[in-house]
Amino acid sequence: KVAFVLMIVVTILWGGGYSAAQLAIDDGWSVYSILFFRNSIGFLICLLFCIKTKFWKDKYSLKVGFGAGVIFFVAYAFQLEGQKLTSIPNTAFITTCGLVFVPIILRIVFKNKLRWTVVLAFVLEIIAALVLSFTHEVAFHIGDALVLVGAFLFAVHIIFIDKKAKDLNPIVITCVQLFTMGVLAGISIIIRSDPLTGGPKGWPGILFCALFATAFCSAGQYWAQKHLSPNETSIIMSQEGLFATIISIILYGEVITVNLVVGAVLVTIAIFLIQVQVKNGKKIPVKNLETPVKNDIIDDT
Repeated sequence: KVAFVLMIVVTILWGGGYSAAQLAIDDGWSVYSILFFRNSIGFLICLLFCIKTKFWKDKYSLKVGFGAGVIFFVAYAFQLEGQKLTSIPNTAFITTCGLVFVPIILRIVFKNKLRWTVVLAFVLEIIAALVLSFTHEVAFHIGDALVLVGAFLFAVHIIFIDKKAKDLNPIVITCVQLFTMGVLAGISIIIRSDPLTGGPKGWPGILFCALFATAFCSAGQYWAQKHLSPNETSIIMSQEGLFATIISIILYGEVITVNLVVGAVLVTIAIFLIQVQVKNGKKIPVKNLETPVKNDIIDDT
């Protein structure tokens, strides 16, 4: 129950992260300067809580944290580059669309059974992404396409953490991940010759992202996933688009369009479908099927 509530809090803060990042984007911050400061500050915060563990001696944790950092960095880079070219609600809901990739990747890579409900959900998510990006020009915008690539990588990250980091210290993994992302962002700034910072109005957004949407949320996600399945994690995270849209409407006065409403409804239906198993014609919650059976060893003697 604690993991469930914590994941909801994490999702709300992530939803606020879109508007916070937009503050920096609007004030001239580059994508990689945003990533550099939000992850570097987040790393320093996490370091305070795990430096006594001497985690740098644990090679496996370093490898897992590095891998998670590379995946998350590329995912956020695509997302923020896309957000510059589209709206906050579109970015949030298309990112939510990526959650349907979780069971699909599990099927392709780990041979998990792929249900017809997941296939239908995938089709609905694609339609939703198209509806969200359609304007009077009826075209799929490059910004939405970039966000969709980032959404796929976020799904990869969920599975990576579930498979590799479930038994590891969440603060340590977060610390290594943020350090990796900060270094990669710094290298990108140098290669691209981007300015290190933007205008002063962007700092509140950077600090919110660093303290809450990065350090707290990353550690919270890792800890919560110790007690939740990938599908349970994805269904909670599916509400990120809703929270992001509500916050953007309050702060930025984003307009609620027909496309947004239809797209949001399709996303919600799709996320619901991937949480339903079908057995003998009856719908069974995924949670029930994922509960491990205890005392299942029969003593023949």
